[in-house]
Amino acid sequence: MILVYSPQLTARLAYILDTFLRDIAGFDYCATDQWQEYLDFEGPKINYSKDYHEAGLFVAAADLLFRTGIDAKEPPCRKGGSGTVIFPNEDSRTCIDFDPFAAAFYLLSLYDEYLPHPEDQHQRIIPESSFVVRHGFVRQPVVEVWARAFTSIIFKRFGLSPQRPAVFRFQPSFDIDQAYSYRHKGFFRNLKGMARDGLQGNFSLLKERLLVLNGIRKDPFDNYDYLLDLHKKIGIDPVFFILFTNPGPYDKNLSIHKPQFRKLIRKLDCLGGCGIHPSYNTRLAPALMKSEIKALARALSGPVTMSRQHYLRFKVPQTFRHLIAAGIRDDYSLGYAGLPGFRAGMSSAFPFYDLEKEAPTKLMLHPMSYMEGTLRDYLDLGPEESITIIRDLMNSVKNARGTFVSLWHNESLSEQGRWVGWRKVYEAMLEMATKESI
Repeated sequence: MILVYSPQLTARLAYILDTFLRDIAGFDYCATDQWQEYLDFEGPKINYSKDYHEAGLFVAAADLLFRTGIDAKEPPCRKGGSGTVIFPNEDSRTCIDFDPFAAAFYLLSLYDEYLPHPEDQHQRIIPESSFVVRHGFVRQPVVEVWARAFTSIIFKRFGLSPQRPAVFRFQPSFDIDQAYSYRHKGFFRNLKGMARDGLQGNFSLLKERLLVLNGIRKDPFDNYDYLLDLHKKIGIDPVFFILFTNPGPYDKNLSIHKPQFRKLIRKLDCLGGCGIHPSYNTRLAPALMKSEIKALARALSGPVTMSRQHYLRFKVPQTFRHLIAAGIRDDYSLGYAGLPGFRAGMSSAFPFYDLEKEAPTKLMLHPMSYMEGTLRDYLDLGPEESITIIRDLMNSVKNARGTFVSLWHNESLSEQGRWVGWRKVYEAMLEMATKESI
């Protein structure tokens, strides 16, 4: 048990001690604002304040955890002994050359995302404008890196190891935007598709559609048996996020009322678990979001507690509040469509802190490490280049003993069109994840 002293025990400090010191670093702790209690304590202890004392570890505190509200001024950054850090300090008596608690809070609270940012055509923050990208944090789960460094400091000073040592974890996930390319879409949708293919001269697609609809060829998006066999061999279950709504420009899946689709959903739920993939327009539409979650719950005959926003469209904090109100406990939306890496400087799940309400929530955010569409469509990379990037990201997560969450789509494993050669990318990732070193 570590005793942490601070002159003010704020909601921000309680959150980051719970998240950084307990959940990530793995230490049990208690906190006090009573200086004499701190001095009298004979075990490992941390003085988190602006006033040095020789007793225990001294961490020179920045002001962030003792304030409320949102300041548009960016925190200072500097390269030092701990790499590029936030809230560096010059006090030679401190045990580390920056404030790791304030730095971790700034990233995990998504502080930067409450401030104005340029957006793309889907109302998503442009990655290059974000704090983590501009300061070079995005390719490393730096919060976990900082936690491992702080763990080493505690061990050297007190000989204390974490009560819950961190281990690497791997979680594959899939968005089911279109369960099938042709099957079960109904006469009129397929007729419209055939007319489009014919007018555009895509006669190979027209032929393929006819072969699939006549049962001669398998639907190219029907890769579920391949997926499930692959994961059964390694003993890791993927999670699936199911999109359904009225068809529109960005929502093209089947109706939840189709018996064949409901059968597939129940199959995926039994083999890995299903969450909701709230449709394109749910970002700021809580009623629509709730209706979709309830419909999926009826199809599964059970509660729906996981989600990932379609197109990764969310707004902090509104979308997360809507998810909480709808009964979602775990959200997997945290990542950029345009860049791989760690949007909050973190690879493992952590609780969402609502800065406007100055309160932690029960919603766990599960950052993704990359999306295959980012590599193929946004960065225009081929399979071999993508394997290299995935390996680098995987190594960074393994070294930090974090959680590697991949985002793929069933259609990306079709080995057709722009996805030729991508099965080997997915299989290479699985091999990396199950090896001790890569």
